Amino acid sequence: MKHLKILIKALKQYNNVLNDLSKSLKIEPDFVSALILRGTAYFSLRKYDKAHEDFSKVFEIEPNDETTVKYLIDAFNGFVFTSMKIS
Repeated sequence: MKHLKILIKALKQYNNVLNDLSKSLKIEPDFVSALILRGTAYFSLRKYDKAHEDFSKVFEIEPNDETTVKYLIDAFNGFVFTSMKIS
């Protein structure tokens, strides 16, 4: 039961972070740090499609950033892997 409470608390924190970052991005849609943080949060929650969207946006803004390319590949691979598991 203790582990469940910890998990629920962590999920609430992720949701709060996602909400705050989304608000920031409504004000400044090209805020790279917020896009990376939100993409990372989505990735941690296994929402790979949303993570890929954020990392794609970062790639449009900073196409020469190698870390962004890695994030994009990881999100794509996560999406493909989970799609294959479901099918």
